[in-house]
Amino acid sequence: MEKKQEFEKSQDFIKKSFLDIFKLSFKQHIFNLEMVERTIAIKFCEFKISNSSKNMMPSETLFISKQGLLFKCLAPLKTNMLLRIKIELPDYWNRKSKHVGYCYTEAPKYFQILCRILDVEELFEPDPGYYILCENINLDQVDANILTDYLRCSN
Repeated sequence: MEKKQEFEKSQDFIKKSFLDIFKLSFKQHIFNLEMVERTIAIKFCEFKISNSSKNMMPSETLFISKQGLLFKCLAPLKTNMLLRIKIELPDYWNRKSKHVGYCYTEAPKYFQILCRILDVEELFEPDPGYYILCENINLDQVDANILTDYLRCSN
């Protein structure tokens, strides 16, 4: 039982440390990055015309907004690299169909954005990897509104 409590305390410390790192990274960047702590499934890859969905790596957001997102990945990525990201919202097409005047026979489950990596923070024990802070460069206005509504309703 003691080990479980120690582990939970260490997780709280890691989360607080992470938030400190995030705030530090946030201060270094000029744009208005209003993030909501929300876990949403994503797939990402380096932006190249030749990249297909097969080349995308899965992850989850830690913080997200229409201005940018923060997620964790295992691969080291470079600052200023462009990423193609697919964001998978629950009932995405249901939400989007209310805003547009067309329909699909196969309803999409995600929308895509183009992001630029602003900061990469390396993680160590107990869960190694990298925190990737991105700024959205290209996000459809309808998708931005859907994301904002989703974040507002799910809090």
